[in-house]
Amino acid sequence: MMVRLTNQEGRSVSIRLVNRAEKETYTFFDKRVVQPEPELYYRSDFSILFIEKGEGVIQVNSQTSDFSEQNIIVIGPYIPHRVVSATDCRITAIVFRMKAMGEDFINCCQLAHVRSFLERSSYGLRYSGSTYKKAFRIADRIENTFGFREVLSLFEILDILSLSGNHKILTTEPVSTPIIDKNKQQIDRIKHYIEQHSQDVIYVEALAQQFNMAESTFIRFFKSNAGVSFTKYLNRVRIDKACHLLTTSSDTIASISATVGYSSLSNFNRQFRSIIGTTPRQYRCSLCA
Repeated sequence: MMVRLTNQEGRSVSIRLVNRAEKETYTFFDKRVVQPEPELYYRSDFSILFIEKGEGVIQVNSQTSDFSEQNIIVIGPYIPHRVVSATDCRITAIVFRMKAMGEDFINCCQLAHVRSFLERSSYGLRYSGSTYKKAFRIADRIENTFGFREVLSLFEILDILSLSGNHKILTTEPVSTPIIDKNKQQIDRIKHYIEQHSQDVIYVEALAQQFNMAESTFIRFFKSNAGVSFTKYLNRVRIDKACHLLTTSSDTIASISATVGYSSLSNFNRQFRSIIGTTPRQYRCSLCA
């Protein structure tokens, strides 16, 4: 896909933009190794890059910036970027999706400083010095077990970065392209529909038709832009609603299973254990303990 961006001199430049699909097992966040990229790409998520070793150049939109050992680079969603060149580098990234926590959570007053920091990330941010040391000490112990303590560790990192003034902006203005904007708007509409109808039987073919796509196109589009397959996203929405009901109601587990959209109790139990790591009964009991 070719798009045109405007550089600092006001001249238009053409780049090839690659929209990378995320790992199918991706939920709230993922820790991964970063390699130099031949082309610009974007994610629908936030990325925090820890430069553990070496130095190089990163391109954000049409602008390039140097980075060196013990730098942190933060990139917002839908911002074209790539590691252009690197010398003997080791770069680790934490990729995360704040919307997975829900709009009410993001907008609460206690997260105002984090929310402001995430908004600034649309320009690309580079941190160094003591900020790196504090944040990396926490990031280094994250092991992708997706446990609750790791979620807390991620929020510790966000708190450190959002309160640090020791950063540099990497691009003069966030670039938005019609293609990216259109994709974001479309995936938001699809997600909203799923969340409103998750208790119903949703056939991929019918959902694809509703959004004017072929089934195969819809499957690729959803995974590429949502970062997870349609089936996994639907199960995540249903299980989130089940957790809420297990917490706030005295309904039986069988009743909750049917309420959130599962016709099979065994399938509900299997999906619940896969996503939450325990059975619905154990989850409810742990809250009462």
